[in-house]
Order: sequence, then C-alpha cells, then structure tokens
Amino acid sequence: MEDLAASRRQHRRWIAIAAGVIAFLALSHVVPAILPARKMAKRRTCIANLKHLDDATQSWQVAENRPLDATPSMKNLFGDLTDEMSSTLVCPMGGSYTIGSRVTPPTCSIPGHAITINTNFFKDPRRYSTPAAPRF
Repeated sequence: MEDLAASRRQHRRWIAIAAGVIAFLALSHVVPAILPARKMAKRRTCIANLKHLDDATQSWQVAENRPLDATPSMKNLFGDLTDEMSSTLVCPMGGSYTIGSRVTPPTCSIPGHAITINTNFFKDPRRYSTPAAPRF
C-alpha cells in the first residue's frame, strides 16, 4: 500500500514538472509578442498627447489673435490647470515635450513619437498625418 501511495506522489510530481515546463515554453513564446504591442501603445499615447498640445496651441492662437509662428507656454495654454496638465500630458516612455506653433507641430524627445501637420488641407481635410510606425 505504501508503495502505491509513493508511486502516486511521484507520478503527481512528474505531472507538475511537465506542466511547469509546458507553461514556461508557452510563456516564452507569448511574452516577446506582447512587448512590441506595449511599445506601440505607448507611442500612440504619446502621439495623442502631442495632438492635444497642438489643438490647445491652435485654440490659444485663435483666442488671443496671435500670429501663426507664435509659441505659447504651458501657462498660456492651460492657465490655472498648468500643474494638472503638466502631470497628465507626459510621454509614457519618459520623453519630454516641446510646444510648437501653428506652423510647427509639438515634438517629443523620443524618436518616432511625432505628428506631421497636413499642409495640403484643402485636398485632405484631416489636420494630421501620422508617420508610419517603425518596425521592431
């Protein structure tokens, strides 16, 4: 009887080890596939933040009747909400933003995090044309 119980315990151990190896192999194939998706999501978040900054810049220039090449500060754009917006509009990958004007879009210090302003507005009414995503 004891040999049968010991044999079952040993059998369960081998099954647990086999299941662990299978889980490890499965995760080793899944995790590398997830990492580029995370990086792409962070890039998209950064581009969305740049578009918000550009929209705020346009609104400020129209409301204050400023020239096209005028560059506002964060205080000009957000007034009393500057501290809250400075902590909200951050690059998820740690880059820093530079506010642009109506002629030059805002930029991020991370390469590939950029928006380009559509200069042919009358043929294509979208304001932005996002550059193609880099291949990883």
